[in-house]
Amino acid sequence: MPDHDSTGLDGVTALAALSDLPDLVCLCADDSIQWINTMGLRLLKADNQADVVGKKFTNFLGADYAALGLELYSLLADEPAPVQIKMQGLDGMSHDCELSVLSYTEANADSDAGRYVVHARNISEFTRIAENLHLRENYLRDLINNSLSLICECRNGNVRFINRAGVTLLGAQSDSEIIGTPIQDLFHRSYQDIFATEFQTILNEDSYIPLRLKCMDGSYVDVEVAFTPMDSSTGNSFLAEAHDITEHNRAVGNLRESIESLEARVNERTASLQSEIATRRKAETQLRYSATHDALTGLPNRVLLRDRLDNAVAGAERHKNIAAFMFIDLDGFKVVNDTLGHDAGDELLVWVAGLLKECIRATDTVARIGGDEFAVVVTDADDRESASFVAEKIIKRLADTVQIAGAPVSIGASIGIALCPEDSNVADDLMRQADAAMYQVKKSGKNSFRFFSNEPAR
Repeated sequence: MPDHDSTGLDGVTALAALSDLPDLVCLCADDSIQWINTMGLRLLKADNQADVVGKKFTNFLGADYAALGLELYSLLADEPAPVQIKMQGLDGMSHDCELSVLSYTEANADSDAGRYVVHARNISEFTRIAENLHLRENYLRDLINNSLSLICECRNGNVRFINRAGVTLLGAQSDSEIIGTPIQDLFHRSYQDIFATEFQTILNEDSYIPLRLKCMDGSYVDVEVAFTPMDSSTGNSFLAEAHDITEHNRAVGNLRESIESLEARVNERTASLQSEIATRRKAETQLRYSATHDALTGLPNRVLLRDRLDNAVAGAERHKNIAAFMFIDLDGFKVVNDTLGHDAGDELLVWVAGLLKECIRATDTVARIGGDEFAVVVTDADDRESASFVAEKIIKRLADTVQIAGAPVSIGASIGIALCPEDSNVADDLMRQADAAMYQVKKSGKNSFRFFSNEPAR
């Protein structure tokens, strides 16, 4: 370390203060390191002053800057701000640093060598973070640009960014044709009232709504659009994401009619949008109903029956009581169907469905499995007699003569019964067991019922 006289600084006290700085600080005469602080030794991976004192400071710089030699100091000394540079330690590892050079004159210098204070701050971690942020920003931008849907960012109602899919969808040559455009100008004029009076409500709903985009050539594209608010300290900012649903609308004619109807009413009040949503929900409800109910009788089908049976089994286990599954096959139905025709057969099935519903409680379930086969799920039963009572009631009611297609008709039923948990607590097992019991009734004379056990019920 130079003594008090050779440094021109405040001797040992000054160097001690420099030694404690969190960045590299070294004193150079021309390009030769005369002294370096503790953090400088760490940055250059040196164990002590002897490892670096006397060596050229430029030896620790990247090749481009090292080639400048002594000119480096005069160039950097004139720079008002630090210069970003690569530094390399004794271990060969490189670091990104901000380098500053300050020239000074020693009072008792023996030569005309240039004297410099060199300050270097290790910014490798900041550089790494900045590069990661840049990579992530590029990744997100590529992700958005490669999306098949229109995505644009708006601030204060104007478009600030739009992805490639959006440029293509709108029929523009480049994003410059769209950036700066008020967002409402990208949509059919019928929706102007929405953006003027109801847009904030839509922005907070976080759901897709059907709208029409206006392309650069004046044509329109049917889309579903979601508006998502974004936090911004510089203005009201939000994202708009639009999916092209033109082909979907062509395939679903009623959806096209709903959108055209919406366009005719949208100027009157925003409630037209709610009407469209209600229409969709009604259609979805009808589809769900059709998927779980028999088209002819309106009874639950196999899908809903299985769900009700699973619930009944779970309830029996939870409440420590009995659930019963009945498999019902009509006796004499084929004769009616063959002699009076299929329409008469359908009429008879509808009558049977109504009769079966009258024989059970509101908590029980009757379903049509297919053809002339029905099923009943009895829940929360106290004992076997409860199931027997329902089976007897069904057989008795079916014995009544009914007018079908103008002719008197009389039929019966063969009923097999399986109990949970006595026979099984697995729904599939109960259905097979009841089916087996029903076939036993068929073999033994029909128009009766039987439990799964070998003993006849009556």
